[in-house]
Parts: sequence; C-alpha cells; structure tokens
Amino acid sequence: MRDGHVSVETATLGIVVIAVFTTLGKVGILALVGRSPFARRVSATLMLVTATGAMALLILHRVV
Repeated sequence: MRDGHVSVETATLGIVVIAVFTTLGKVGILALVGRSPFARRVSATLMLVTATGAMALLILHRVV
C-alpha cells in the first residue's frame, strides 16, 4: 500500500474476514432472541455459510 492502493489479495482477505464475523454476529443475535425452530434452522444455515467462508479463507490465503 505504497501509493494508496490495496492489493487484490488484501482486499479479498478483508472482505472474507468481515463477512465471516458479521455472519457469526447474526448467529449470536439469533441465539439470544430466537428460540423457535425457524431460528435454529436459520442459525444452522448461517453457520454453514461461515464455515464455507472460513474454508475459502484457509484455502485461498494458505493461512494454515
């Protein structure tokens, strides 16, 4: 970031990290306010999305 530009890799990493953590935040909100079967199904779906994003992060950026 010498001339005010961010590399594509850095931007992608930032987007994926933010997407994963905002999705986890939504799951947390559902856990606090939603106790219905629908809330559990939505939480499960959001956790699947989070896991997919985390795996993409690990694979694409070789974090491990």
